[in-house]
Amino acid sequence: MAEEAEVEQTPQPFEGERIIPKPVKDGDWLKGDLAKIHKDFYLNHPDLSLQCERFCWGNLEAAHPVLGQRSQEEAEEYRKANGIVVQVVRGRPAPKPFQTFQETAFPSFVEELAMELFSAESQGALPFAVQAQAWPCALSGMDLIAVAPTGSGKTLAFLLPALVHIMAQPHVQEGEGPIVLILEPTRELAVQTYKVAQQFCTRTSGEDLIRAGLCFGGVAAQQQTPLVEAPDFGRWPEILVATPGRLLELISVKKWISAKRMSYVVLDEADHMLLTGNWLVHIKQLLYLMRPDRQLLLLSATWPLDADRVASDLCGEELIKIRVNPVVPNIPQEVKLFPGQFDGGYNKKMAELVRWIQEEMEPSESLLVFCHHYRLPPQIAHHPPVLEALSKHVPNSHWHDRVAVLDHAQKHEEQQAQYMNFLQGKVKMLISTFSLAGRGLDFHDPDSMPLSLAVILFDFPSSIGEYANCIGRTSRPGQRGGRVYAFLPEGRFWIAGELIALLEHCGQKVPDALAEQHAQDQKFLSDVKAGMLQLLNQGSLQSDSLCAGEYDAEQKVWTLPSSIPSYRRKLVHLLADELNLPHVSYGESSDRRLYLSHDRDALPDKYFVEGEAVVIRHHVHPEQRGTVANAHINRRFRTIEIRVNNPTFGDMPVDVPVEMVWREGQEPSPFPARPTRENVRRYADYREHRPDYRSDYRSNSNYKRSWKSPGYGSSYGNYSGY
Repeated sequence: MAEEAEVEQTPQPFEGERIIPKPVKDGDWLKGDLAKIHKDFYLNHPDLSLQCERFCWGNLEAAHPVLGQRSQEEAEEYRKANGIVVQVVRGRPAPKPFQTFQETAFPSFVEELAMELFSAESQGALPFAVQAQAWPCALSGMDLIAVAPTGSGKTLAFLLPALVHIMAQPHVQEGEGPIVLILEPTRELAVQTYKVAQQFCTRTSGEDLIRAGLCFGGVAAQQQTPLVEAPDFGRWPEILVATPGRLLELISVKKWISAKRMSYVVLDEADHMLLTGNWLVHIKQLLYLMRPDRQLLLLSATWPLDADRVASDLCGEELIKIRVNPVVPNIPQEVKLFPGQFDGGYNKKMAELVRWIQEEMEPSESLLVFCHHYRLPPQIAHHPPVLEALSKHVPNSHWHDRVAVLDHAQKHEEQQAQYMNFLQGKVKMLISTFSLAGRGLDFHDPDSMPLSLAVILFDFPSSIGEYANCIGRTSRPGQRGGRVYAFLPEGRFWIAGELIALLEHCGQKVPDALAEQHAQDQKFLSDVKAGMLQLLNQGSLQSDSLCAGEYDAEQKVWTLPSSIPSYRRKLVHLLADELNLPHVSYGESSDRRLYLSHDRDALPDKYFVEGEAVVIRHHVHPEQRGTVANAHINRRFRTIEIRVNNPTFGDMPVDVPVEMVWREGQEPSPFPARPTRENVRRYADYREHRPDYRSDYRSNSNYKRSWKSPGYGSSYGNYSGY
């Protein structure tokens, strides 16, 4: 099967005189009549107004001499043989996959270059599994969620249909553009994707000229505007690869870019970008500024439930979900447990890293180390025992020739230099954070010897999906192979069950310590589950089922002790969710306890159920009503996702301070103009129950971060200025 070819180094798109764009004055264009966009170039959309005779004269699948004769049973056999699972969330059935490149319907220049990028086999070039199914879906104008292993060709899966989409739209004029928007979580991934897009754009010319542009933070925005001269002539490119923060600045703050023409939007590494606390607020704001019938493609190597919930809200009337199994390649993996401390202990992990370099690192290997916090890579790089251990593999060298660091504080040029030094074998070890190098980057240089890559996870990722992404760095196209050594601290022991399943799936030996720890946790959960079932079925709890906790028979609240490790509390929360038993964790970190009760009103903190009706009430602003979109309360910011019953927001959920949210029918009486004794008593009682509660959030910085409106600048409705 073919692999995506590596892309030659291309010049940075920051050369030549650039314009300072005039502020865009679109007004409230979304409320007017929107021009039709053509996005079905394959199945011929059933809506006559959306059919495009120039690029789709009929149902191309039915008219194809091979695809038209291929039965649905044969298509299903191909999907099963290649691990493709297709789910029609809403809309038309999924088209049959393209089994060979000759079955596609791309323009000639796309076909010519793609044939160069794919290895030819006896029956012709074969696309990757994700490309085989994603191409016909994207060419049909459907919104798409594609989940496939790292290194499986997802970039071309969204890029080639984008070129067809551009050719069917009117030419970009001054003050317009882009048409295709590709959002990446980091500038490193943005540069990598831009280079792939640029390879195709250089094959276009004349009226069919397609240009690619690049926007990311860390450099002046004036260096990323269109060129005065050719090929831009002051126009934004048809394809713009960008990071969310910089793009939002150019659209909402500087008003240099109009969202009118954006009709094909891609979220790469979508699972990471749709998680609350990452780029989700920016993504919602950006999508709110675009036309509602734009085509949206989301691609990722993993797909957690939270991302799936958000994606379903963001996508349009037709949505296809594709999953390619296995999602994790067969990679040698070893896991070392660090019990006793939440993060495993810095000194313990550093000692183990030094030991591994001294005793187990092979002379032919290059070492890639991942950390969570941006401060750790420089610390590890300057740690004398680490440098001394590396001297065994790089004798008679300065430390600069042994270790490279990818740091958030570095300029883009410096990051690229460190990255290339590692790829070209000039340094033996590269240290970075998960956010910078844990996703999508290819650790291969076509002009250098392929790397044999060893990956050490100094910190363990926050989910099994992130873990799969990180270990996938060892199986990118063009590498000689590799292995993974993961440090698993106590704070991540809750992931042991998923990790064991992944190791077994990859045919790897499960460490005895990991299996034993998981068995102990399962025994604990079994005892807790027995107590939960008693609470649910009998409304009370026997003394022999307390699991070292306490039971308040009057309030009917079961309290588990603060001595339970935090990872076990997380496991209990997940179990309580499965059994629909109300539960909260409450208290300071040193004395944080887990409370369970059949009656949620007896719990010491608020507990919500997904989908239930709630009231949002503030002592100054008008009351709002809505439903709970995600019942999980963000512990750090004390917010909860609510889908507000307000046409201003549409169906997009927003983060609301939990102290402002009440279950419908349980809300306090409206705030009077002047305090009454009853209301003073009511809120005094609540503050006594919740000492950290503040009814006035004007001085709360978390409040400022929570009430962000998708597409409404910096505030939610009338809640500005707080």
